[in-house]
Amino acid sequence: GEVPLPDPAVAPHVSGCPSLVGGLAGPLPGDRAGSSLGAGLGGARRARETARPEEGPADPGAQSDRGHPRRALPLQARPLVVGPRPDRSRRGGPCKGEAVLVMSRPRFSPRERADLARDLARRIRGEVRHDATSRALYATDASIYEVPPALVVIPRVAEDLHAVLDLARQYGLGVVARGAGTSLEGQTVGEGIQVDFSRYLNRVLAIDPEARQARVEPGLVLDDLNRALSPHGLIFGPDVATIDRATLGGMLGNNSSGARSLVYGKTVDHVLALRILLADGSVHDFDEKGADGVQALLSGRGVGPELYRTVIGLVRELGPQILERFPRIMRRVSGYNLDEMLRGLAAVGLPVLPWPGPQAPQARPPGGFSLARLMVGSEGTLGLTLQATLNLVPRPQATGLLIGEFPSRDEALQANLALLELKPSALELMDRHLLDLAREQREMARHLSFLQGSPEA
Repeated sequence: GEVPLPDPAVAPHVSGCPSLVGGLAGPLPGDRAGSSLGAGLGGARRARETARPEEGPADPGAQSDRGHPRRALPLQARPLVVGPRPDRSRRGGPCKGEAVLVMSRPRFSPRERADLARDLARRIRGEVRHDATSRALYATDASIYEVPPALVVIPRVAEDLHAVLDLARQYGLGVVARGAGTSLEGQTVGEGIQVDFSRYLNRVLAIDPEARQARVEPGLVLDDLNRALSPHGLIFGPDVATIDRATLGGMLGNNSSGARSLVYGKTVDHVLALRILLADGSVHDFDEKGADGVQALLSGRGVGPELYRTVIGLVRELGPQILERFPRIMRRVSGYNLDEMLRGLAAVGLPVLPWPGPQAPQARPPGGFSLARLMVGSEGTLGLTLQATLNLVPRPQATGLLIGEFPSRDEALQANLALLELKPSALELMDRHLLDLAREQREMARHLSFLQGSPEA
């Protein structure tokens, strides 16, 4: 139903909206190397308590003397359309069924940022930075966007994140959890608090070779995990191109796949459990539940059971639309993984039609119902990952590489169709434009000796 946002007089800085499971969606989603969590409000409950439903929508252009909208627009639960202003070209306001979020973006003077930094530094063991150089470094990723954050936080222990969220709620700031910052569309930048997990929260906590499982912290780089697994003959299946810098937390946020997705599928196919910190400060362990476990949660009390009731009710209600409208492709990066929730409900025997989309040969099917699969791919808008338990696969005993040179890109694409019948582990295409760019770089040019001519692809 509708959850009106609170009046700015009560909560003047609104940087998030109630999410599907009671967290808060932030102003900018993250990518495989980062994700965001808006912590501007204390959750949907606080929004309801402070809302004024008798007031109509405000004129988006009407500003108070402090620069904030005089009255917030109503917010509906789904689908989410997050942006700074509603589309003013559309007469009559937003279309029915849309959610419009009017964000006021608090800006701080250098003195105010210093005060914020000192306040947070007293609460955590990690590092807090607010100098111009640090803010500039974290203002960009691999995209064209540049958004300096208010603060940069490098947590030393997981408990530091609770203090970060407390401060974010207090001042109405978004929180962007960032790894390598390899996003191409600006998902890892934001004006709130940037949290870099990669310096300290980057450990392999446990490896179980017999069960083929590993428990890790979100700042761990994929290459470092695979090196730790090497003595056991195991690897983590999804292998992104940025393997030497991509963090596991970022891969979880983006639901990364990699070149060998033909065999291993996506990150969501290899996640067994997640420990998640929600915007209200509560911590939850999301793992696979059998039929009895799901029924016990549905009849329980507290935040955890409420999360399960909300998500399961939503998925059962929207099941026919999910089956009809979700694209049946190997990897989809837009939207929440509601299709995975359908697969989980079917796995525990609930009366739903399972998701019929394609699955990779070594993708692990769900062994029960788990909200972890919803968190994967949510770009940090539902919570922050504290720990992840991952499924592992055997390292291939031998590998081979076939390089085909083609006089046109179209012929290379046609060859891909034929090669798929041979069930390769990966297929990559490089056209002349990419090869020419590589020749212009001294480091890359050294690796082009395999070319026998001057192919178009």
